[in-house]
Amino acid sequence: MCPSATGRSASTSIPTLIRPLGSVDIATGEAQPTRYERSDVTSVPAASTVAEATVALVLAKFGGDFLNELRQQTPA
Repeated sequence: MCPSATGRSASTSIPTLIRPLGSVDIATGEAQPTRYERSDVTSVPAASTVAEATVALVLAKFGGDFLNELRQQTPA
C-alpha cells in the first residue's frame, strides 16, 4: 500500500455586494455607485491554489524526500 497524507481546509465565501459602494468612473471622473455583484462562487479556484501552496510550504518546513521521512519528522 502506498503511503498517503490527508489534510482539511475551509474558506468562507465572498459576500454578495447588495448595497452599492461609492466609486468613480475612470473614463469620466464622475462619482458612480457600484453595480450589484453576485460573487459567492468565484473564490473556489483561487482558494485551491492558495491552499496547495500553503500545504507545500508546511511540508517543506518539515523536509524529507519521501512521505515516510516526513512522518518520522512530524509530531504524532
